[in-house]
This record gives sequence, C-alpha cells and structure tokens, in this order.
Amino acid sequence: MSSINQQCLRISLLKVAIKITDTTKISQNYILKNLTREAKLLSMLDHPNIVKLYETIQCGTNYYLVTELATGGDLCSHVQNQPGGRLDEKSAKSYTRQLATALHYMHSRDIIHRRMKVE
Repeated sequence: MSSINQQCLRISLLKVAIKITDTTKISQNYILKNLTREAKLLSMLDHPNIVKLYETIQCGTNYYLVTELATGGDLCSHVQNQPGGRLDEKSAKSYTRQLATALHYMHSRDIIHRRMKVE
C-alpha cells in the first residue's frame, strides 16, 4: 500500500462530523465571505470545549468542513430529558463553566460567536 493510501486509511478510521454545503444553493458572495471565514476561524481555535476543524474540502459544487465528532446530542434535548426538564445545580454549574471558558477563549482571540443556542 502506498503512503498516500495508508494516510487516508488512518484518517478514515477516525469518526468525524462533516458539514456539507451545496454551493449551488447559495450566492457566491456568501460562499467567499462566510464559508471561508468559518473554516479560518475554526482553524485558529484549540480548546477542549470547541470542536476541532480537521479539514476543509471543496469538491464539485459541495464544500465540506470535517470536524471533531461531538457525541451525546444537544444541550436542549439533554435538559428536557432531565427530571422536571431542569438540570440539577451541580450539572448546571459544570455546563455553564464549560460554555464560559470556551467563550472567554474565543473572545481572547477576538472571535465572537453570533448564534449561541442550546439546540
């Protein structure tokens, strides 16, 4: 097996999340401004509470962001599944601390997240 194939094999064994954007459904201006900015900003971040960007790929009309896989679902569903639809104080403190440290890290690098939501 060639070294290129071995590298692809090693990468393919890692479970990742892939965000796929069909560039034919959005304007060229949006692509240049936002898709490239998202990849650039993600590549600048290295924090345990922020998913890592592994690769960006443009193939045909699709643009792919390959990121670390964050398992466990979204926070909103998790909270709703708790007794009474609420987190206990210890869990709430832990999640709040993780969110605050990630935001502080981003802000210290002059990056502001514009769409924070629990979903």
